[in-house]
Amino acid sequence: MGTEVENKMISGIYLITSKHNDKENGMIAAWVFRLSIKPQLVGISIGKTRYSHDIIKKGGKFVVNFLSSQDKDVIDWFGGRSGKDVDKMAKYEWLRDKTGLPILKRAFAYMECEIIDEKDAGDHTIFIGKVVNEKLVENKETIITREYK
Repeated sequence: MGTEVENKMISGIYLITSKHNDKENGMIAAWVFRLSIKPQLVGISIGKTRYSHDIIKKGGKFVVNFLSSQDKDVIDWFGGRSGKDVDKMAKYEWLRDKTGLPILKRAFAYMECEIIDEKDAGDHTIFIGKVVNEKLVENKETIITREYK
């Protein structure tokens, strides 16, 4: 974790899904941010040691799945184990849209992104994705870090 001050920063909590060849995975990320309106760009900061890091990098795409306060079980499941050890995807239902990547069926919104650039950020890589498809399924509020205990 970060310092006491860093831990006071408020962020949303999202499920990032990705695919490379036949391997699909999901991970919880709080470092997700808008970068540009035109073109519509989103950034995700992913730890280089995370199992999803190479899947995202090699697959060239990712989905930002929006979670609400009713999705704490999703956060616990995807944040509490590695896809290296467990097939995390088997527990939930998935949809497919424009990119063919897994989209959590119960996500209230999602953004499908194609990576257009990446930046080294110390122990993380910032993947910059162009939003190629997005959908608001239901009008809910994104869960934020201070709400999750």
